[in-house]
Amino acid sequence: MPEASCPKGRHYFQSCVNPDVMTEVEINQRKFQLSEHGTLADVLPLLQIAQADGIAIAVNEEVVSGKEWARYVLREGDRVFVIRATQGG
Repeated sequence: MPEASCPKGRHYFQSCVNPDVMTEVEINQRKFQLSEHGTLADVLPLLQIAQADGIAIAVNEEVVSGKEWARYVLREGDRVFVIRATQGG
């Protein structure tokens, strides 16, 4: 599908993405290259996080629900913050 016909809405997965195109995003203040269709679900393995329990993710200072991570496609220049909840006193 040509790029011009792709919806311009927020970052949710679209079938028109090209897997050969790379996107640079910032994750916890470090630059990473993802495929154009890279999602928030792809971020955890990059950070060597095996389980999503206790994890919160924000993109451009907006928290994204864990239910949306697999569908939330990142765009060039997005700033992602991954936070792990900890216990202690």
